[in-house]
Amino acid sequence: MLWKNETPVYLYGAAGFGIKIYNNLHTSCNIVGFIDKRSDEVKNYLGLPVLDISYPSQHEKKSSTIIICVKNIFEHESIFLSLLKNGFDYIVFLPVDESMYVYRSKTEREKLIALYNSISDGYFSLPSEIPPAKGLFRLNFIDSAVINKVDGLFTVLVPSPFVFNRPKGEGYLSDIPVLSLFAHIDAFKYFSGNPGVDCKDYMEIITLVAGEAGQFERTQRWKENVLDGRRMIFERMDVAAQLSPSFFIDHAVKAVWNASGKYFNMLSGKHRASYLIYKRYLFIPLVMTVDDYNSYLNMDASYKLYEYLDKNNIIELPFPVLHPFFCKIPFALKGNFYNLVYDFVYWLSKEQYYENGILGINGLSVFDSTGQMYPFLQCLYKLGCKVGSTAHANEFEQLVNCLYHNPNHAITNELPLYCDVLIINYNQNQKSFSIPAKVRYYMVLLDKIDTINYINKRLSITLTQLGVYMNNYIFVAEKNKEI
Repeated sequence: MLWKNETPVYLYGAAGFGIKIYNNLHTSCNIVGFIDKRSDEVKNYLGLPVLDISYPSQHEKKSSTIIICVKNIFEHESIFLSLLKNGFDYIVFLPVDESMYVYRSKTEREKLIALYNSISDGYFSLPSEIPPAKGLFRLNFIDSAVINKVDGLFTVLVPSPFVFNRPKGEGYLSDIPVLSLFAHIDAFKYFSGNPGVDCKDYMEIITLVAGEAGQFERTQRWKENVLDGRRMIFERMDVAAQLSPSFFIDHAVKAVWNASGKYFNMLSGKHRASYLIYKRYLFIPLVMTVDDYNSYLNMDASYKLYEYLDKNNIIELPFPVLHPFFCKIPFALKGNFYNLVYDFVYWLSKEQYYENGILGINGLSVFDSTGQMYPFLQCLYKLGCKVGSTAHANEFEQLVNCLYHNPNHAITNELPLYCDVLIINYNQNQKSFSIPAKVRYYMVLLDKIDTINYINKRLSITLTQLGVYMNNYIFVAEKNKEI
């Protein structure tokens, strides 16, 4: 497209940076309006209409230029995708260095950078060429997990649902997910001064593990020494993490691939791993052999998923995929998906220990009657849960199952007679699905509108967990009472 004086121009972003771009262009360009998510609140800006992204006609979208006026350049490519989906053909934005995309041509990418900089810096002139947006870039298929290679060993960032404690020698703590180390996480919260948290569970578990390891006397003095030592570990890790961002990579623990479970077992370092979980890190650095890493990569499944994305021209995933080739790709799912996994596993692990004296969540059953939580269930399956959903997996979800080494039957559609956690919608007509004969806990997806009143009036439960997560839903997981 040749951008001329008469070409209609929309500015995306009715805020401070939009003022700057408007001031640089309005004397020479035909600026007809702003596009902004707040169009329902801000109707007019700088004397021009503020419109929703869907408002201009298809003809207007295809014959106009739209400039992304957002200061945070890391948002530009995702905004570009939303504009492209909504029918805009000519979009001016700033490509990001180290982008996860491969552009149609290096020349076009450089032309876009030069064009955007000339607009932003105030030396832009017309006429000017704009590359067509459709097909401008595609996903860059690169490994984002390998940090270094030394003496035939790889240091790799592995998603936490794929990381388990060592398989033998630690009794209660043997072969459980690092996400289930709730007592270790509580200990770190306690050491950091978090009110309302103590080390009772941690010391109880450590004492039990020590008793399994030997017959020495676990006196009060021994317990105090253990606690002092763990506090020192926490403080040293806390300082090291701030002074040296590469500390945990430089001191990554060795791990081996568990061929039956299809995950990694650490050979040591559970306190380092649980510290990273406490800090809400998604990835755990591990040292492993090349063969183990290749087993984890699952190349055949990786290529099949990439071919599916390439064939369907998908450059934004429907939900995050925890794999070195795909974890950096933008995803459409809104909400704090990772924190949902962390908090749910933390909560369920603690409940399992309190009720049954068992660590980990292996064998617990979770059924999703809403059909909305498939990626969440995929993670729970990796952690050892039995999972099911009323929704059938689509082709993309099936390919992700293969990528995760999950079998096709990993998520069943058959409602069990008993389940530990049943996921329901607060406004779902319960007559539309059967409730198992026995449910241990409900996980209720609540719309954020009037949520608190609904919980207090209708569910008759006491909140222990409340947070905003996937798709702007709020969940509360609570023991089965009146529902």
